[in-house]
Amino acid sequence: MKINKHIILPGLLLVGSIAAFGTALSYAGDEESCAGPHGKHAHAGGPGAEDAGFHRGLRGLDLTADQKAQVKQILDKQKAVREQKMQALHDGMKNLQTLAKSEPYDPAKVQAAASEQAKIQADLIVLRTDTAHQVYALLTPEQKQKWNDRPERGPKKPEDRG
Repeated sequence: MKINKHIILPGLLLVGSIAAFGTALSYAGDEESCAGPHGKHAHAGGPGAEDAGFHRGLRGLDLTADQKAQVKQILDKQKAVREQKMQALHDGMKNLQTLAKSEPYDPAKVQAAASEQAKIQADLIVLRTDTAHQVYALLTPEQKQKWNDRPERGPKKPEDRG
């Protein structure tokens, strides 16, 4: 029996989309998981989404009211820079899409735009890491232990994949 690729690929995309949507809905319905020291946050990349993700990472640490206020100050202090970088990243992606459709195609322009995107992403990684360091410094030894015991996020190493 021959498997039709035109049926399999859309089916897999549909299943993946449904799974992602279900995950998003589960977070949207869980008010406690998204409630940070300064209220609920947006989901799916909207304003406050970065803060929401960061606050979810603080769940289970039992922050004091003072710690929550300090976390809010840290996030508020970096908010303008973070939003500017995210907007630049978005604008850069639009530029790359335009360059992909341009006639004549100019690989040098694409390389320059891609390099700028990489720089912006690096800046965001540094900002996120700086934020995490500042928050980590606020934690008690017990909270730091809980932080350190959390499962790692991000891509798994090839040897850890099933």
